[in-house]
Parts: sequence; C-alpha cells; structure tokens
Amino acid sequence: MPKQPKQPKQPGPRGGGDSKLRVVFLHPDLGLGGAEKLIVEAATALKEKGHDVKIYTSHYDRKRCFEGTKDLDVHVAGDFLPRSLFGQFHIVFALLRAIWLSFYACLHSGAQVFVTDQIAVYNICLRMLCSQPIVFYCHFPDQLLTQRPSFFKYLYRLPFDYLEELGTGVADSVLVNSEFTASVFRKTFRWLKNTRLEVVYPAIALPPLKSIQKRSRTGPSTFVSINRYERKKNIALVLHALAAIRNLLAKKDDQHGAKLVIAGGYDARVKENVEVYNELRTLAYDTYGFSEKQVTFMRSFSDSEKASLISTAAAVLYTPEGEHFGIVPIEAMAYQTPVIAINSGGPKETVEHKETGFLCSTDATEWARYMMELMKDPSKPDTMGKKGRKRVERLFSAEAFQSKFHKAVTTTEYRSSSWVCMHEWM
Repeated sequence: MPKQPKQPKQPGPRGGGDSKLRVVFLHPDLGLGGAEKLIVEAATALKEKGHDVKIYTSHYDRKRCFEGTKDLDVHVAGDFLPRSLFGQFHIVFALLRAIWLSFYACLHSGAQVFVTDQIAVYNICLRMLCSQPIVFYCHFPDQLLTQRPSFFKYLYRLPFDYLEELGTGVADSVLVNSEFTASVFRKTFRWLKNTRLEVVYPAIALPPLKSIQKRSRTGPSTFVSINRYERKKNIALVLHALAAIRNLLAKKDDQHGAKLVIAGGYDARVKENVEVYNELRTLAYDTYGFSEKQVTFMRSFSDSEKASLISTAAAVLYTPEGEHFGIVPIEAMAYQTPVIAINSGGPKETVEHKETGFLCSTDATEWARYMMELMKDPSKPDTMGKKGRKRVERLFSAEAFQSKFHKAVTTTEYRSSSWVCMHEWM
C-alpha cells in the first residue's frame, strides 16, 4: 500500500495558552489615541507572557507615541504612500496603505497569529495570502463614524461599507470593547448577526496610589478635557460649560471661577486637527473672552504630563457623544478623579452616575451645574475619586484585560469556513 503523503502542519495556535507564539499586530497609525493605547497594552501583555510580538504599522513617530511602544518591536511599511489626494479620497488611500502593510507583514513577519483592528481590509488581504488565524478587535463599525451629507457620498461609501463587513466576517475571532459596541455591531453588520462576539474591555495599568498627586482644595478648581482635536469629540461643549459657570456665578474673577485645560492628541499633518485646534482657541479667547490663565490648550503631551493633569483635576470632562467605549474615563477613575460625561455609549457602562462621576445630556448648563457641585465641596472630588478607583480595580483592571486577550490570541484557530464565506460574498 503506498505511503500517504504527510499533511502539512496547520499554522496557528495549538494546545492551549502555554505554547509561545509569533504574534503580529497590524495597526494603521501608532499615535496617541485610545485605539493605539489598547494595542500597546495588548502587545505588552503578550510580550510579558513570553510570546514573540511585533507591531506592523503604516506610520510611527517616536516623538508622538506612547512610551510603551519604545519597548516593542515596531516595523513601518507603506508610509511613503500619501494619505489623500488634494485633501480628498482619504478612505481610498487608507485602504491602499492597509493593503501594502498586509502584504509586507505576510512576507516578512513569520506570524503564527495576526491581531488586527480599525481597518477590516487587513483581514481580507491576510486571508487571501495565508491561513494564519486572525483576531480582529472592533472598536466600532467604521462606517458609522463618517458623515454622508449627500447621495453621492452615500454611493461613494457603499463599496467600502461592504468591504468592512466582509473583512470583519473573515476574521477567525472578533472582539469588541463594550456591550454597547456589540449591540451596534449586530445592528450594523446584518450578515454577521450570528458572529460570536467577545467583550474585552480596554484597561490600563493602575498607577500606585502613592504616585498620585493630590489635588488642591484652595483656589479655582481645574477641569481637564482630554481628547483628540476632532469635531466628533465635541470639545467645544466644555467651553460652553465654562461660560455657563461664569453666567451662573455672575462673576469673572479667576479666584471664584474655574480653570480649564484642553489637552489632546495633535498631528500637524491632519487638517482636521489643525482646524479644530484653531476653532477652539477662537471660541475660547475671542468669542467668550477667556484669558489664557482661565483656559489652557495643550497639544500632544507626555504620559507624565497626562498623569499630572488628571490626578490634580476636580474632574475630567469627557464630551464625545455615542462613544463606543472611551479609555479616558477609565484613566481618570484610576487616578481617583471623577468624570463628567455624556449619558450615552461606553460611559454608561464605565461611569457610575453620582458615585464615580456624573452622566448628563449635551446641555452646557447641566454640565456647568455638575462642575459647580464639585467646586462648592472640595472634598467631593476625593470621595467620588476613591469610588472610581475601586470600580476600575473591579471591572477594568489590566489583569482582566490581559487574561481575556491572551486567551483569545492563543486559542483562536483558522476557520476554513471564513475563506468559503469570503468567496461566496465576492
């Protein structure tokens, strides 16, 4: 009887979570956003477990990144490709950069498992090129993050929406960052309604209590807003709220009011960042007439500066509406600082109303009243902050995140059905 040919070994994780793997992350821009922080935390956690971890990205600037990236093996490919053409077709060029990065990573990384996020087209390219397992982390459906003011824009986006759903569907495992995102996922990707989703909350490394700076109980209260300079972050709301406080107190004296620090990720290459930053300065200094002592703007700060801002604030103001998760409220509570956020999306799961912060509408006067509540009782930020710290320790610890993420990466296996599914869809 002729000897049967030996079957090639199937790549990918086998035999549980003890085997060491070559794990490769694909991420578009390793900057200073919440998605980037999650990727850095996940990569660091896997590295600490003994896995060989690499991050492949289309752009990486060591002067504008999280400190943790400097201890990771980061590879850049495709940064020579433009981001747009005369300020247009951003999504087209984002996909071109993603395709280039996918091909490069397949050829050079030697991955046993891929971890992707943000751009689902990565998954299509990887599935066409190799049979390694793919773990896709869905922060939020990308198609819901764009405006479609015209029928032409609607038609223009249709094929990209299709590619996003297809790319998400061919992943071997799909993780989401909150129950809110899971519910939106099922409503948005109707073809994927039976896809098994696992909620893996983003997390942060808890700072030691002794390292947390104490906030002052005298003088003006300082409030901090931390967000990228983007319109969807609705940062102008904090300026409207500060103006409402001034009106409610009927005083402009700095010693009886509040101070505001607006800090955010800023990239001079991104037109929207530049525009929003300038618009906010105009609103603060020209429209409302605040002084630079009352309102301070910061662009792209260090981790230590961020820690100082949060820990000494009376509250962190988190203004995005319908945010899929939002890591900033978690960071604030970890530093024993209350959070004021809009009562929608992820903050509904993370912030406990009137216990660790306040959840409210988009009405600036409502925000002002909650801010004044913290201003009038200097002990309240400390009391709420301590409750917030305990909540983070219980629900959003780095240990819980690392355990879930590690399990997903080490147990996910290649599904041949995903390849069949892709062919059927195409």
